[in-house]
Amino acid sequence: MMHGLKLDRVFVERAVSGSRPIAERPEGGKLLSSAQAGDVVITPKLDRMFRSALDACSRG
Repeated sequence: MMHGLKLDRVFVERAVSGSRPIAERPEGGKLLSSAQAGDVVITPKLDRMFRSALDACSRG
């Protein structure tokens, strides 16, 4: 809200390690199936979604 962004959906993944591929997580799968070209995904900490920036780039 501070930056004029509108949140369309919020996905909360509880008690799942970032080492588990995002597509194999319940909320991660929902996120990937609903994301469209041009969407922006915001995460409070990269390591909650991926193990590293390189891992994030290779997961496509």
